[in-house]
Amino acid sequence: MPRETSARRPIRKGKKKTFRKLPKRTLPTVLDISDTELLSKFVTEKGKILPRRITRLSAKDQRQITRVIKKSRFAGLLPFVIN
Repeated sequence: MPRETSARRPIRKGKKKTFRKLPKRTLPTVLDISDTELLSKFVTEKGKILPRRITRLSAKDQRQITRVIKKSRFAGLLPFVIN
């Protein structure tokens, strides 16, 4: 038996999110843990590593910058938490 279409609730479609297309950002070919000036651009004021959507890096570059930031923290060049 076919159902009546008028008895059904209408399907609601949510508003699509629109994002600005930002230009890709590239990293230098060689990252060094002692280059704290470059690494501090990817860290917030509180010391957190910025996410990919803000840094505009590719996934590969984001993983690479995260590794280098963590290594420089262990070496004592970048602080873990900024007071």
